[in-house]
Amino acid sequence: MSGAKKKTELAVNLVQKISDDVLRLKDFEIFVPTATGKMVVAGKLVYDDAPWLSKDLGGKKELTYAHTKLSASVCDKIGVQSVRKILLQSSTDMIKFGESVVHEAFGQSES
Repeated sequence: MSGAKKKTELAVNLVQKISDDVLRLKDFEIFVPTATGKMVVAGKLVYDDAPWLSKDLGGKKELTYAHTKLSASVCDKIGVQSVRKILLQSSTDMIKFGESVVHEAFGQSES
């Protein structure tokens, strides 16, 4: 195993350990290894919890993915965004009816 792979493996293990006690670390920026081994702040990363949906995701190239060895549970705890949640948010903002008609989603409130 090369030195870079060992460092990435160590970073993954540290992030997993930190996620066990993330409540005490909520005021800190947690750096997480990406799929390519680069360290990035957790809030700027996504994890792919819906590969069957994300394969056709427009703008996928602009997303930076967390290392694949980090579980969804760990990613949620440390603030990595879910691709599924991103897709859900983008699809609830606008609802399309037909080819040329686009309507905004409406909210319901109590009076």
